[in-house]
Amino acid sequence: MPNQSLNKASWQMLSASKIEDLADAVLGAGLLAEQFDPGQFHASLAFRRSKGVTTTSGMLMGRTLLSGILSKDQLTLGLGLHMPSGSRHWMKPVQTGTVGVFRPGDYHEAYYLPGSLYVGLTMSLETLAAEAECAEVHLDPVLLVTGHAEEVLPGRSTVVLQREFSALHRGAAEKLEGEGYSPETATLQALIRHLGRAPVQHSWSRSGHGALYIVSRARDFIESSFAERIDIDDIARASGSSRRSLHRAFADILNDTPIRYLNRRRLHNVRRVLLADGELSVTHAGSLSGLSELGRLSVNYRALFGESPSDTRRGIWSVR
Repeated sequence: MPNQSLNKASWQMLSASKIEDLADAVLGAGLLAEQFDPGQFHASLAFRRSKGVTTTSGMLMGRTLLSGILSKDQLTLGLGLHMPSGSRHWMKPVQTGTVGVFRPGDYHEAYYLPGSLYVGLTMSLETLAAEAECAEVHLDPVLLVTGHAEEVLPGRSTVVLQREFSALHRGAAEKLEGEGYSPETATLQALIRHLGRAPVQHSWSRSGHGALYIVSRARDFIESSFAERIDIDDIARASGSSRRSLHRAFADILNDTPIRYLNRRRLHNVRRVLLADGELSVTHAGSLSGLSELGRLSVNYRALFGESPSDTRRGIWSVR
């Protein structure tokens, strides 16, 4: 876990090797994170605080789903520095250069693909207003809604910032600083200019049509029922679709299948239960998550997380 009292003069780096490290994919947010790809997890996070702005950048090396509130009382501006085709917010496509606004207390959900690179700037509304005034840009933070700008950030600005934050994650932070210059300041100024020029936003929501609607309904059902004995027919009925349409929708939106998604969701719950209470047995954690066959649970858990459930429990006790 990163130090919440960051040194203002330097970047703090975190080489993430466990999916739960992405709770700080935006520093202090406490996000829920799920990995889609089996095996050892890899990501890089970078943090810095300066002049009332907390900057978080992430480079993710596997398919990852992040969800939660970014800040209860501050606004976050986000920029997709590299968003491979298939990346999504609220299960809707986003691309490199997408500029996002996340108001205090609003729910956020993002699906990232390998190689994704982003930066988020979290600050008070007053700080953003003051920065906009200094930049001589008319931008009223009160009028911003959770969503994304209608247009992406111009390619030239995105390419420069992408290069600089990529260097940061490669360990070359010292090469990015100049007299009165820092990559996070350049990002903030670029986003202020962009939002001031193109204030029209598309609000984000989980509503949609076709495949998006089917996947959203199915995921809601799985989230509320994964601990119970449910099968593909139950999921199809809950989503209001046929089994064929359900499979096609999951393939189109998440490059996944409904049953793989369900089983992975159960395994993540086992991990969260074990991390929250090291006293619980693996069998008990499995029963709370809809997984009653201990042998199969252990095999699938190791395949996904690169360690056994017992290893996870031992890891908790080793730091107590």
